[in-house]
Amino acid sequence: MKGLQNPISIYIQNWQVKPAIFLGPVVLLALIFQSCEEPIEVTGDLVPGGNNTDLRFVEFDLPVKHSAFDSVIVSSNNVSGSVGRVYIGHYNDPQIGQIDASGYFGVSLTNSTTERNNIDATSQLVRARLYMNFNYFYGDEFTAPQTFVLSQLADTIEAKNYTVNDDIPVSGNGKVSVDTSFVVRPTDTLTHYIPLTASFGNTMFNAVKNDDLTNLEVAQLLKGFKIQAEGDVNNIMGLNIASGESYFELVFTDEDTVSSVTFNLTGASFTNVDYQPGALIPSDYSGNKSFDLTNPEKIFFNSFLGIFPRFDFQQYLSFIDTVDFMLINKAELVIQDETLQTENSVTVQKSPPSILVPYIVGDEDRILKISEDFWAIQANFSSSGGIANQQVASSPTNLTYVADDNRIVADISFFLQEIYDTPTFWDSGNDIILTGQFIRRNPTPFVDTPIISAGSFNNLLVDKGDVKLKVYYTTFK
Repeated sequence: MKGLQNPISIYIQNWQVKPAIFLGPVVLLALIFQSCEEPIEVTGDLVPGGNNTDLRFVEFDLPVKHSAFDSVIVSSNNVSGSVGRVYIGHYNDPQIGQIDASGYFGVSLTNSTTERNNIDATSQLVRARLYMNFNYFYGDEFTAPQTFVLSQLADTIEAKNYTVNDDIPVSGNGKVSVDTSFVVRPTDTLTHYIPLTASFGNTMFNAVKNDDLTNLEVAQLLKGFKIQAEGDVNNIMGLNIASGESYFELVFTDEDTVSSVTFNLTGASFTNVDYQPGALIPSDYSGNKSFDLTNPEKIFFNSFLGIFPRFDFQQYLSFIDTVDFMLINKAELVIQDETLQTENSVTVQKSPPSILVPYIVGDEDRILKISEDFWAIQANFSSSGGIANQQVASSPTNLTYVADDNRIVADISFFLQEIYDTPTFWDSGNDIILTGQFIRRNPTPFVDTPIISAGSFNNLLVDKGDVKLKVYYTTFK
């Protein structure tokens, strides 16, 4: 393998120059490959001149460990790649553990000049509400009533990167909402609301009435809010904080006129997650870049908790040392299990992660960083199969969920071909780690800490044997 030019590559190059001569064998090879559903071995004189080729299939199990990146999972919505929501609720699973999510957000006046001009000294507050639109659901018991509690924060939310472990204490005023229970159905298009206490509603209204305060000073005076769900309903919901989707409304009268002033929820927002590990997760998992589950036959993934599986490709490396010539027709990294199903009903909302992003982890348990980019299995390859620019990792190849087949899969053919063709390209100590989000550039020199935006709560829990590396390749006899 080492130091020799691959004759199959020469064949492909010659075909590109003389397509008329080689078109037949290539089409035949493609047709044979496309019909392959099971492990096969095909032998034939497919190359003009009598050169015999084999079309082969090989499958590998991938040894797995897990890594905890919970300390760098950024849940702020003012960073690139954020999902524009905060999460609220509880989820308990004996194997995974207890998850409690609380949302934090600031506010800003909308259409503020016009609305504030409608207020004078005689204006009286009629009501104050927080309207909520949800755009994410995970769990069950969605037919049960839930109570949401809103509290004012003691400090202003800053425009910075908050992780899922961060929180801000509430003020001495504590709860500023009136206890109200209602059912949040995933299929509803209703906008739900919780009323504010009369006292705090007037605090907000008086701040708006104060002509000495700028719009920014009004927002700073109010600081920000924490919202959480009370009770033991077993689900997590995403509150949509996009402009106009969720908002405060203060309705007031001025003589015979009824008007309103509204506050948007701002991008200076984040989610805090309080997590108590279950039977499957070791109690000291947090911040541990390499650990085993209590059941080593299981694989677990959760983007919000920052628990990612990592795979060892050593079996593939050992295999290619035994193959003199190899052209990969197709190679897939596959996670397939009957439990990878979507439940979408009025009562239950569950789904595997829609994408997984494969990044490269080095010997020191660090996600490798080249220049400003963190290094992933890439999609930016040249036409000859090589990586177009090995110093850039800005176009990762995602594993995607295929619901009809109960699997999560990615084609990594070119990546594995590059390892075969250029052995120095890959360090045998490297692993592949599956994250839930694209890792944004970190332009700070010599800083290798990734900034990973939080994904959703969609979990992956499968057997280790459900993960396979499947390779179809052509070789010369």
